[in-house]
Amino acid sequence: MGADMFLGYCEIPRKYEEQEGLILKRIRELDDDVITCMAECYPFIEEEISEFEADPSANLSEEDLFKINNLVKLKTREIVSNHLIKALEELFGASSYNRDVTEICIKDTWFAFSGGLSWGGSPSESYELISLVFDSEVTVGLGSS
Repeated sequence: MGADMFLGYCEIPRKYEEQEGLILKRIRELDDDVITCMAECYPFIEEEISEFEADPSANLSEEDLFKINNLVKLKTREIVSNHLIKALEELFGASSYNRDVTEICIKDTWFAFSGGLSWGGSPSESYELISLVFDSEVTVGLGSS
């Protein structure tokens, strides 16, 4: 029994600064099922939501009080969106990638790849970021040359 090899990829927005508004719009418009799936599939997101659920009253704003019935759903969307924005900024807002990320062009579309060996956890931080962006599909169609 040994380690497993994981490889993650997502489409790279070729003009990230120009496309950032469109990407943020796509994040705001993510389907509730996608948000729920992402919240359940990523332990670091699930953990943050669990902390909120443990004591939601400590995190209430005045606006939240008017939406109390949907509080966990709203907070889940906010947490997932914040992680997605952070992942996108880390991957594409920087002047260069982490050492464990590479770009590959396939049929005039650019992709970021990362991966590595895993013994049960994520092979790298970049792999998690790329997987999160891939699962959200917010950069689909933006990587064409």
